[in-house]
Amino acid sequence: MSACVYVPAKTTDSTKVQHIVLIWLKDSGNKDHRQRIINVSRTFAAIKGVKNLRVGSVLPSNRKIVDSSFDIGISMSFESVEAMDVYINHIDHVKAVQNIIKPLTSKIRVYDFID
Repeated sequence: MSACVYVPAKTTDSTKVQHIVLIWLKDSGNKDHRQRIINVSRTFAAIKGVKNLRVGSVLPSNRKIVDSSFDIGISMSFESVEAMDVYINHIDHVKAVQNIIKPLTSKIRVYDFID
């Protein structure tokens, strides 16, 4: 018997969308590059629709279940999928990703889910 249950997504105004971004630096552990990405990511809180934003460095762990191979984690919440789409296409986000984040990273993984 599976412990997972499928619940169809309802995208109403009360929907809370969680947007998780994990970033691996080209120069893993580079403090300057990590801080540049953290600083620009914090500016995303000013984009309309962003309800909550947290960003920081990986917390290393020896637990086998924990993947601590990334350098930076970003967690954001939105009231709706539409609000997240506005953020993703916002010029400030697009420019930051193209000019700062992508040039410094080797890999980015995004996980989106509905609360």
